[in-house]
Amino acid sequence: AYLRAQTLLTPNIIPRPPDRPMAEPSEELLARVRAGEPTAVAEFTELRRPQLLAYISRQLGYALRSKVEPDDLVQDAAIRAVRNPH
Repeated sequence: AYLRAQTLLTPNIIPRPPDRPMAEPSEELLARVRAGEPTAVAEFTELRRPQLLAYISRQLGYALRSKVEPDDLVQDAAIRAVRNPH
């Protein structure tokens, strides 16, 4: 919500991932993702959500960010990943 509000108030600002260290996925989670387990894919996607949101926001640019919510694209990507993990 903060990033969305910040982007609307200052459209030239591109969200960046938080400065705090990223949580690393466990080897067990990565193995489950590789095996195509939908719950593991969902966990991994949620773990990487801030980085995905920042990347998509940067790729959209200002013109598209004013028409498409980056968070909606992250959500769509997460759903697709869970439905078809390979």
